[in-house]
Amino acid sequence: MLNIKHRMSNVQPQRPHRFQNSRVAEMEYETQDDVSIALRKATNEVHATLEHLPINRMLFDDNFTSENLSDHYWRMISIYQPLEASLALGEPASSICYQSRLPLLERGIAILGNPPRPRPYLEPPVLGDEASRWGALYVIEGSALGGQVIHRHLATRFSPDALSFFSPHGTYTGERWRRFKSEMSKALAQPLHFNIAKSAASKIFIMFSQALS
Repeated sequence: MLNIKHRMSNVQPQRPHRFQNSRVAEMEYETQDDVSIALRKATNEVHATLEHLPINRMLFDDNFTSENLSDHYWRMISIYQPLEASLALGEPASSICYQSRLPLLERGIAILGNPPRPRPYLEPPVLGDEASRWGALYVIEGSALGGQVIHRHLATRFSPDALSFFSPHGTYTGERWRRFKSEMSKALAQPLHFNIAKSAASKIFIMFSQALS
């Protein structure tokens, strides 16, 4: 199995570039939002359930502590460790230059310096084909948008270096998301592929809710 940290990690945000897969070398970066909008509508209920969990609202609480943040990161590790191992088994993680969240979580925990609170890894859904992995990546990459808001809020109280998990692409978050949506729209143009991605995305949202409940 691939060593996921060496294959997919890069702690410093990088300027996005053209995806490396030759089939998208000439792509236009003006995106068509049809697929992402359809996915958002199809997963709205499970997404809303996740967003409204008390632990997510705590991130904006005035009493939110470094211990709370460490606990949040350990919960994220229980998801990302098995999930990124599945993503590393095939495309599109490589062609979109996916940046592993694990090193960012581990660095944040180290900077915060609180006692370890590891949690059992959750079992991810089977991501046995490219369409299902697009669905999983839709959830992960989309979360970087909300992560920008969290990052700005917490940066007034914590070291920015401890918060890079919430902003893995830095100032290029919007650009990365537009490019991701453009390529995802091409990959999921067929109804069969879209439905597979939709199912996987819903399961990933549920997985996150389980870890944060």
